[in-house]
Formats: sequence, C-alpha cells, structure tokens
Amino acid sequence: MEDMHSDGNGPDLMSVAYQLLSTKAERVLRRMHVQDVKALLSLTEDDLLHFPNCGPKTTREIINLQEMVQKSPRHLQEMTRAEPDFEGMLQAKLSARARNVLRKLRAFDRKSLRDLTEEELWNTPDCGDKTVKEILELQRRTAASLPTDNSHNQPAPRIQIRDTSLLHQDQDISEILESELSVRAYKTLQKLRVSDLAGLFALTEDQLLHTRGCGWKTAEEIRDFQCEMAQTLPTELRQLARRARQRDDPAPVATQPVDPNNPYGSLMSWLARICRSQRAREVFALRCGMQGGPPLTLAQVGDIFGITGTRVQQIERRVRKRAAAVDAQAALRPLVERAAKLVKACGGQMTELELTNALLVTGNDGGKLRHATRFIDFLAALPAWCEAGLEKGRVRTNDPTACVKFISSFLLRAAQEYADERIEDDLWSIDWERLKDAIAVRCRHSPEYSHIVRVSDGLIEEALRPLEPSIRRRDDRAYCGPLWRLLFGSRTELVEEILLRCGRPMHQSDILGEVSKWRLNDRVPSLGNVRSWLERSTKTLLWDKGTFVHRYNIEVPNRLLRRIEQRLFDKLQGDIPLYSVYEAFEHHQEKLRRAGLSSPLALYSLLRERADARLSYPRYPTVLLAGKERMSVTAALEEYALEAGGTFELDELRRHATEDLGINETLLSVYLHTYGVPNLVRVGHAAYCHLSYLGTDSRKVRELAEHVAYLLRTTDNISVDLVFRQKAVTCRAAGIRSPEMLYSVLDLDGEGQFEMPGYPMIGRYSTPEARLSMRREVEEFLREKGAPCSIDELEEEFVERRGFKRGLVNAVAESQQVYRYARASMIHADVLEWTAAKQEKIEGIGRQQLKRAFKAGRCYELVEKLMELQGLPSLGAGLAWTRTLLSELLESQERFQVLGNARNAFVESPNEHEIQRFEDLVYRILADEFQGASQLQQFEEFMRTKGIIRKRVTPSMLGDGDRVCIRGKAIMLAELGADA
Repeated sequence: MEDMHSDGNGPDLMSVAYQLLSTKAERVLRRMHVQDVKALLSLTEDDLLHFPNCGPKTTREIINLQEMVQKSPRHLQEMTRAEPDFEGMLQAKLSARARNVLRKLRAFDRKSLRDLTEEELWNTPDCGDKTVKEILELQRRTAASLPTDNSHNQPAPRIQIRDTSLLHQDQDISEILESELSVRAYKTLQKLRVSDLAGLFALTEDQLLHTRGCGWKTAEEIRDFQCEMAQTLPTELRQLARRARQRDDPAPVATQPVDPNNPYGSLMSWLARICRSQRAREVFALRCGMQGGPPLTLAQVGDIFGITGTRVQQIERRVRKRAAAVDAQAALRPLVERAAKLVKACGGQMTELELTNALLVTGNDGGKLRHATRFIDFLAALPAWCEAGLEKGRVRTNDPTACVKFISSFLLRAAQEYADERIEDDLWSIDWERLKDAIAVRCRHSPEYSHIVRVSDGLIEEALRPLEPSIRRRDDRAYCGPLWRLLFGSRTELVEEILLRCGRPMHQSDILGEVSKWRLNDRVPSLGNVRSWLERSTKTLLWDKGTFVHRYNIEVPNRLLRRIEQRLFDKLQGDIPLYSVYEAFEHHQEKLRRAGLSSPLALYSLLRERADARLSYPRYPTVLLAGKERMSVTAALEEYALEAGGTFELDELRRHATEDLGINETLLSVYLHTYGVPNLVRVGHAAYCHLSYLGTDSRKVRELAEHVAYLLRTTDNISVDLVFRQKAVTCRAAGIRSPEMLYSVLDLDGEGQFEMPGYPMIGRYSTPEARLSMRREVEEFLREKGAPCSIDELEEEFVERRGFKRGLVNAVAESQQVYRYARASMIHADVLEWTAAKQEKIEGIGRQQLKRAFKAGRCYELVEKLMELQGLPSLGAGLAWTRTLLSELLESQERFQVLGNARNAFVESPNEHEIQRFEDLVYRILADEFQGASQLQQFEEFMRTKGIIRKRVTPSMLGDGDRVCIRGKAIMLAELGADA
C-alpha cells in the first residue's frame, strides 16, 4: 500500500474509489475532505457514525470500500489505466440516476457496461423504465468499439465471498447478512428469524410485505440479495436457490397473444404471467374493473386486503411496470388491433364505455369486463395503441374530423324530423338510440361513409359540440335547446327562456307560475328567488315594478332614445347635480308609449343598456354626467336645504325637485317621509330647515328628552303633541316652534333613549317591535283588557293621557283583530277565543236560515233571528252574544253582507238575487211586496217593523239612484219613475 501513496497515483485511485460508492457516501467523503487513499484508510467507524447525515448503511459502504482498497489495490490501478476517460463519457452521456445505477452494478469500464443485462437493470433499486432505456442506448453505442467475448455474457456477482465453504444450507450467515444488507432489511430478516441459506431462500415476497416495517423497496433489496447470493453458491447448493426462487417468481412472460374472441380468459392468463403474486393480480384486476364490478379506489382495495392505499398504489405501479415490458405488450397487440377496427367501423370515434362493451364483453365470462374502462386507459398508454392508428390517450382514429363535420351538417335537422316527443313545434326531444339509427341511415346513403357499420355515442357527442346551444343530450334522450333550458338549465336560463317564449313584458308572479309548471320536482321558489334570478341575467331588462322583459322581445327606438339622451345631457349642463328620468319620460310620453315603453323604469333600463359615453346611470331614476361624482337624490335635496340658508317651505322644495331635478311629487314624498333626507328637520306643517341653521338649545333639548323618557316609564308610547303641550315654555326657550319641529329634534338628538316610528308617535326603546304603530298599540290595549272596552275608556287612555288624535280610536275598528261588541264598545278577537271552526259554524247557520227565508218568500234574513237559535258557538270570558257582534263576525270573511243602518238584515255574497248594496235590497222588497212603488212613509214603517232601518230611508242611502228613486212622498223603482 505504500506505493499507492508515493507514486503519485493517489488521486487517480481515489476517483476510481468514488465510482464504487453511492451518491450519498460520495458526498459524505467529500464533506470530510477525503482527497487520497491515505485519508480514506484513516477514517474509523466512530468518525463516520458521528458525522451528520451518515447512517449505518452509508458507514458500512465506506468500510467495505476501505477493505477493498486494502485487499486489491492492484485491481484498482488496472481499472484506472484501462479506462481513463470512462467516467468522463458517463458524465457526458448519462443522467445522475443512471450513473448511480452503474456504480451499484460495479460497471466501471466499457467491458463491464457491455456485459450488463436488461434483467439486471430492472432488478436494481431506483432503476426505472427511463433509466433502463438510457443505459441500453449507451450500451448499444459503445458495443461496436469492443471485441465480442462470449466468456463475459454472465455478469460478475456483486457479493464477493471468498470462503465459500461457509455457504452451506445449515451454516449461520448472520454476519454476511449484516454486512451486505441495509439496517432495515437486516432487521426484517431478524424478525423472520432468518440465519441460514435455507431460511433465506425459503422467503417469498408476500412474507416480506406482510412483515411490519418492510416496504416494497426493502422487499426488493432482499429479493435482489437472494439472486446475488445464488451466484456465489457452490454447485451443490444452486439447485436449492433455484427451487426457492421458483416458488414466488413467475416464469418469464410468454409471447402468447391475447385472444380477442375470449378476452377475459386470455387477459387473466396474461395477467398471471406478469404478476409475481396472487394478491398483485387481484389488486390490478380490482383497480381496472376486471372482476365484474366498477373500478375500486385505492382505499377500497386496501380495505379488502388489509393494507394501506399507498401500498395498493405501489403494487399497481409495479404490475404496470412489468406489463410495459416488450414481450408483455406484444401479447396485447391483437386486442389493440381489434380495437382499431371497431373504432374505424363506428366512424372513427367511440367512448371508453362503448369500446369496453364492444371489445371486452364477449366470449366466456365477458360480462366481468363490462366495467373495465381503466383497462382501456392502460391499453391507450401502450406504443401499440399509436401504431394501430389510434390517438394517444383517446379512443379515436387519427382524423375523424371530416366524419364529424358531415354528421353535424344534418344532425339537428334529423333530430327534429324524427322526434318522438313534441310539446310544441319548437319544443321537442328524441330518444338517443332513435337518433343514432336516423344518423346511421343517412351515413349508409353517403358513398364516402357507407363503411360505417354503426354510429357510436362518442361520434355523435363530438358532432353535438358545435350544435350545443340548439340541441343537448341528457341521459338517454336528446333535447332541443329551448326545452333543455326549461327542464334542466340553470335558474337564470329557465327564466330567460320563459321570458323569451312569452314575447312580451311579464310580471315576476306570472314567471313564478311558469317556473312551477316546468320544474315540478323542484322546491317551490319564492318571488324573491325569481327576482334575484332575473336580476342576475344579462338578457333581461326591468320593465316596470316587478315586471321584466327579454331584450330580444323588444324593438328599441334608437332614434327617439338619442333625442332623450341629448335632452338629458342638455339639462345636466346647467348647475344641477343630477337629473331624473321621470321628466324625460313625461316629455316624450306619447311617443314612448307608441314605441312600447310604458313606464319610466323601462326607459331607464334601455338608456342604461345603450350606455351613452356622456352620461352615467348609477341608480334608478337618477342620471349624471359621465365622470361626475355619484350623488343620490336625498343628497341633492340636502344640498338644496344647505343653499337655502334657513327655513323654506315644502312648496319651494317641491318646485326645485320637479322643475330643476325632474323628480315627480310621488317620489319626492317617498324620499321625504320614507327614506328621509339627512339633516333635514321639519319645523312646521309644511316647513323645513337644515340642521345647521336650526339654532336650538341643546341643554333644553336634553331636558325635553328626559321628560319624554319620564312619561314613557308608565306607558309604552305617547304622542309628541302631549309633550309639546306640557312643555310649551321649555320648547319656546329651546327654539322649537311646533310639534313637528319637536319630533324632528327629538329624532335627531334623542341619543337612542326612545323609538321614533313615525310622527307623532314616540315609543319606549325596549318595546319588542321597533316600529310599533299606533293602531297596533290600541289593539294590544284591547287584548290585555280581556273584556269589552268602551270608546270613552279608549279616548281617556289614548287621547287625554297619551295625546293621540281622537280619530285613532275610531280607526282601530277597521282592524281584522278588533270587533264592535256593542254600538259604543269594542273587543279583541283573542278575548272572544274566536277560531276558524267557530266562524264556519255561524256561517253555516246563516246559510240554513237564508234557505228557510227563501222558501218563505224573503230574499234576506235578520240577525236577530240567529240570536234566538241555540246552536251558536260559545264565546270566551263567559261573554254573551250581541246583535252587533254577530253582524260583525258574519261580515268579517266577506262571505255575507249586512245591509241597512240597523245592522240587522243580511244576505249571502254572492247570491242568486244579485243583492250587493242597500239599494238592491230595497229594489227587491219594492218589487216583491209593493208592486214596484209605495208611499215613502208607509215603506219606512214597513222597514222599521222588519228591523232593517232605524228611522228613515234617504236618497244618500240609495246611492246613485239608478235602481230606486224617491219622488216627493213616494218611493218607486227607477224604471217606473222614468215612465212617469
């Protein structure tokens, strides 16, 4: 060894030594600055184990290199002299992965490179398909420069064991296993209690893969070690190794081709030849759907075999790798050629499912392959697929475009002609198989495409793509575009199609009815849903309140719109911030209505659609100059209040809004009383002022707010008139001149102490409903009363104590929850414990009594007759029935009418006598009882006796007098009066 360090060959020998190492071991030595053999030999095992990223496997590899350098330095020197440029050639020709593979195989010269076999490369860890092809290509290029020597056909074993006498079947080889294998592989063999050759060669791949901590890379390492060990065995033990390997490794893949007429049996035999174990075959078959069911996921297959999804993926990848071998692919060539013929006979294109059924579902047990679409994907990845004239990754010939264009030219016309479902002329559908037959007939009559035996789904689907807006497929039928959008399109497409077919503006409630008609199985939408769908659409326009129109159904009067745009532009040139489209609509109203534009909203939608570059349309109904800062109507009104410099009348504001800004009075009222103008204070009945000019005393305002809070401690709400009367002096001191001004100031400066639902009401802040109306408050009072309440009691509570208007008490009688119990008292429906069943009962009693009256010759019945009956339902709180209450309840559902000021006579509505008013009842009584005319006094006496009126019959009670008239002291039918 001394000559190695003194003759100057150290660095050359070291470069050869680096070639013997893996990339990781080489990096460790270079980071340890090992430049010569002397430094290499000086390393100890402890030095290596304590060095970062140097594990036991890398340490053992470097120790083995030290032993090789010590035992055979002359061999290293010969390698250096024999191929001085070999490493440079590898650097230039091969990738880093390929060079690492050659190092593992000890290929350090051209001769050893030539002696490598393809099987050795496949069995080397980390050597994939690309690396094998790369090394074989380099091997082919360098083979011409080397002499042929048959003595080197067998590669030298990588394990060099000199004392082969130790290798006997029962000899302990634990030391050899520990030195030659990685730590993980050695521990795996320890778990399996392998310590001799018999145990080593008895191992199978399944045993290794079922061992905890042994993955597929570790299993491959042990299997490769079995092969290498077999090459070093004495002659008498090689037969033992051969028999042990044959138990797990299948025979080389035979070139026997797959039978296209019996694909299932042939494919199972082919799969058995390329798979190493039964589990691998089953994993591949289940993943490809070759066992009668659909392809399973990684997790599903893993659950079947009790392994992880990652392990299933590894097994499948290895099977695909073996199936990619040349002889394995050659066996599938007849199947691929059959597939090419089938695709060509179907017009040049098929779906994977169609090809699976036509190619694989034949012969014995062919039904087990009806879901094997993933196996078709596997076939498409083979080189034979492209060689057979099929496109890579698709089930089609190289150029089916011409056939697709030919079918597209008549497909829509044929579908419409042969449609087997026709709702209207333009709403039709056709069965998919019927459509395929119709297209096949057309193809047979064409000389160019008469070779097409049958039309495939894939070909028609390709031909449908350019026609997709007009015809669409769903399940086993093809639908015309309008019908498809009505039945299966998105919600926006549905409402667009409904509007388009309507041909005119349509209210959203009518659209909702059409939606429910076409989508019977869907959840019934609300009006809000329909409106949101219409607003999202780019093909619909808002035409009026709640009304929309399809843009294709309107004829746009462009010339008129240009004049309107010019008028708006001229108006905005003045000193105004915005302008309303209302004025433009009113100015051109007659022409716009003739053009079909019936509302300002329709005009605004069309103007926004045209998008004149000079104008901007931020929000209905305002129009601004383009580029000008956006301003709302309320902001424009506030700006006018600021410019007014103090108090101004409502008429002045109305004149500015209508004449200068083009806003109509209805919209102005909405902005003033509903939306509210910011900082605008109402100081009188029709007077306003901006808050900045108000000049109120904030201390006095707080005092007034405290008084309001004090009053609300004992009641839920009060009127602002009460506060203004009680605090008149404080109001004048604060600068407040009217109840309206007080309400506005409290609304602005109340600081959330109470609720201001609307003039003149002030409510307690803690009320459950923030905007409790005055009528609702009276209703709540009656409900809590729990008994009939007199009108005097209501006026005392709400007029005198809370300050509300007297008309509020009378207006509450119009509520559906309040009934008159007597002429001067009211009661709540909850107190009566009134229900729908009770309402039906008294209405049934009323109908029975009317039938009896008809038989007696009367066209009416009296409420007091109902009071005499025993079948009336009971009332809550032990209350007794009154004639006033009974007449109120009869009229509450509008199925009966009580006529006359005595509130006693009632009829059903509608009725066979056509009595709707008091005049109609008088007409019938005059005709039936008085032959059409009577003295007025006599007639009034009759009506009082019957209980229909209280005192007299006046012309105002008879209405317009078109049926009954009063002439002097006589009352008669109108037609008799005309004759007189």
